[in-house]
Amino acid sequence: MQFVEGFVDRGLIVEHVWISKYCRDLFGRVHIKMSMQSDSLENTITANSPVVAMMPEGFRPRETIIAAAYGWPNNAVGGIATMVVRTNGEITARGVPSYAYAQGQITYLAK
Repeated sequence: MQFVEGFVDRGLIVEHVWISKYCRDLFGRVHIKMSMQSDSLENTITANSPVVAMMPEGFRPRETIIAAAYGWPNNAVGGIATMVVRTNGEITARGVPSYAYAQGQITYLAK
């Protein structure tokens, strides 16, 4: 998984336990553990669902997958966010209100 410009792996920066990673098991299930952060620590995970990362070929879902995640604004209490993995490999994150960070896990069958 490669983060797009404007987003970074929060696990590599702050919480090493939450380093973002993904794998595919022997049954074709893809497991994603993701901890993302806006590069500038501004609240950029918004209702507009920005693309935050891309999954490579062979790790993309058969259909769009939606999962709950935890998001929080910079220096404030957080709440529910949404992570979406699309069939083209885009991973988007949605937050209402806007968030600077989000963490979540997703499992799905690959194409």
